[in-house]
Amino acid sequence: MRHYYFVVEGAHDVAAIGKLLKKKDLKELRDQNLISEVWINNLIPEKFPFKEDKLDRITPIPSFYQSENVSVAIHVAGGDSKIANTLDLTLTNQKFKY
Repeated sequence: MRHYYFVVEGAHDVAAIGKLLKKKDLKELRDQNLISEVWINNLIPEKFPFKEDKLDRITPIPSFYQSENVSVAIHVAGGDSKIANTLDLTLTNQKFKY
């Protein structure tokens, strides 16, 4: 399976990309059991709350879309100035080799 990772500014960007992916027959996944192990092991935090005791409005969990041979994760950075940092943190904390 091919995996693609997007970091976007906000929720509207996720919605726009999601609509494009749905037109290409990718389905949005909301069941953790259906999400690729690559994403489970690298993008989904193991604890809640995510930062100390803060219940942040922006969740660090990406949106996931998948077809038979393509899996996409779309991560909201929470602002255009945070995109590079979000990508850097993801690459730094990953458990797989790139």
